[in-house]
Amino acid sequence: MAGVSPAPLVSIEIEPRSLRLRKPLVTAHGTLEGRDVWIVRLHDADGRVGIGEAAPMSSVGTENRRVCAESLYRLNARQSFPVEDWEDALRALLPTAPAARAGVDAALWDLAAQRADQPLALLLRGESPPDSVPVNALVSDAASARDALRAGYGVLKAKITSGDRTVVDAIREAGPGAELRLDANGCFPHAAAAREALLGFEGISLLEQPVPAADVDGLCVLRGKVPMQLAADESIIDEAAGRRLIDAGAVDVLVLKPARLGGLGPCLRLTAAARAAGLDAYVTTILDGAVGRTAALHLAAAIHRLGGPAHGLSTGPLLADDIASVPAPRHGALAVPTAPGLGVVA
Repeated sequence: MAGVSPAPLVSIEIEPRSLRLRKPLVTAHGTLEGRDVWIVRLHDADGRVGIGEAAPMSSVGTENRRVCAESLYRLNARQSFPVEDWEDALRALLPTAPAARAGVDAALWDLAAQRADQPLALLLRGESPPDSVPVNALVSDAASARDALRAGYGVLKAKITSGDRTVVDAIREAGPGAELRLDANGCFPHAAAAREALLGFEGISLLEQPVPAADVDGLCVLRGKVPMQLAADESIIDEAAGRRLIDAGAVDVLVLKPARLGGLGPCLRLTAAARAAGLDAYVTTILDGAVGRTAALHLAAAIHRLGGPAHGLSTGPLLADDIASVPAPRHGALAVPTAPGLGVVA
């Protein structure tokens, strides 16, 4: 992190928050009713405050809530750590807690961008980022699909838990012509089962994680054998796993979750590696609060290219409680903050 480090830290604050969903979200991992997250505030010697959010979810590959909290409070007890080459420092201090690392990492990037008097997206990209990035709407039935289309979304995403087409057909009927993605969360036990089910899913642009996370061979078998692009999500358990997927040519797209990868740096490096191999990447969160979504939005703006895939960052409306007030998507896109740093206060 040479050249972008914040000033030395003088104090660390950790604040737990519980966020309720407006209604339960059903996935292949189970039903989710709320999120427990931790706000990280880092105070530097120049009086600036950097903010980040640790949002663990063990079902998608991060540490569990207990490990996240214990890791953050151990760090809090230190009240300081080296900010030069902070990725290495955080890996040493929080080796088993990628979501906790991601929260601290975001706060450090916030401080560094504030010190540079730049929006974080500009600091990450090295050139002017787009004013906004396209995002998909998460829908679950015909009514939510119609609402999303009226709001101007061009990309809809639905979660599936089996080869049943009922939800997909309902969404298709409500929104013909919209791009539709599916997220299987590894619900098919193996490649043969996925291929049999997916051959009947026509008009789908992309499918996230059809087989279990460890089944890289299954992804390789499916790629090019089903009528949609394939994306790896849960299979990217860390940066090394992402690079193995790229080298194997297992998928068309990488789904980058900062909480699972331990911060923004691994996401930037995996995007560069994917693009060099002719693949692409987009950014999603795991139902983070406003701080985590804003950090991910800056990352999305840093890696987005014209015509590239929409990002999975339009999850704020799913929360009944949130950490801060941030702009909602307009016409299927999120405006990138222009204030120095993250541009969010919580």
